[in-house]
Amino acid sequence: MSTTVIPPSRYSRLYDWLKDSQPTETRLGWVHTVSPTKLRQALEVGHITPEYCDFLKESLTYCFYGRPAYRFALKSTIRNVVWAPSVFIFTPKIEELATRMYPFDSGAFLDGRYVEWIPAEYELKEFSLPCNSLSQAQHVEEFYKTNRNYWLGQSTEPTRNFAGELEVTALIELQGDKSGAAADDRKLAVEMCVGELIPLNDYYVRAIVVPDGLMDAPYVRQYRDKGGISVVPYTLFKRKSTADQQSIIEQLVMQMEEAAGAI
Repeated sequence: MSTTVIPPSRYSRLYDWLKDSQPTETRLGWVHTVSPTKLRQALEVGHITPEYCDFLKESLTYCFYGRPAYRFALKSTIRNVVWAPSVFIFTPKIEELATRMYPFDSGAFLDGRYVEWIPAEYELKEFSLPCNSLSQAQHVEEFYKTNRNYWLGQSTEPTRNFAGELEVTALIELQGDKSGAAADDRKLAVEMCVGELIPLNDYYVRAIVVPDGLMDAPYVRQYRDKGGISVVPYTLFKRKSTADQQSIIEQLVMQMEEAAGAI
């Protein structure tokens, strides 16, 4: 009896299943969160410089789809602007510079923080998504159904048959567990990596969200004055925790996506 040999796919195991899915009708923006010193450096030189990643062994800028999901290690309150993060919101053109994309935080995966849901024998490459302007929207459609559900972290089980698709089953486990043990909500955010300088012009950048205390800084004001890129302030509450302040930033970015018709 002969057996049928299935030829290898040029896609990852995950995307080989996902590639025939319909994408969401609207696209969210890509976002990148920076510390105050990184914001100043980028605005003064006119570009974002990738930084070396110990996990992937190359210099990269990490972006998340839709939500500013990055978390700083600071556990106390944000007392003033020297602690306050800012967020770049990119146009879809940023995908032209992308080199990698994953349905979760790749660093957490490689650091072993997902082994509660994804066995250690699984390789990161089998979860990779092509940087083709569609795969992130296909992922949202299959695992969340709507951009709003994705934003809120409300995952659903795909309606398409996924019997035997082990990577799909593992993702359902990862996204469906809301306990937060061993991992934060970056496990629910699509990640994109950029390996080159990102020019800070309106071709790539749609908006910059900064703490209100930096709106009159010369390096911020030059972008306010020349136009093309929206500079949006958020209120810095000096007695709120880092987590509370992050929620305020996320809410503002969500409102911007709602105004753009993406949510």
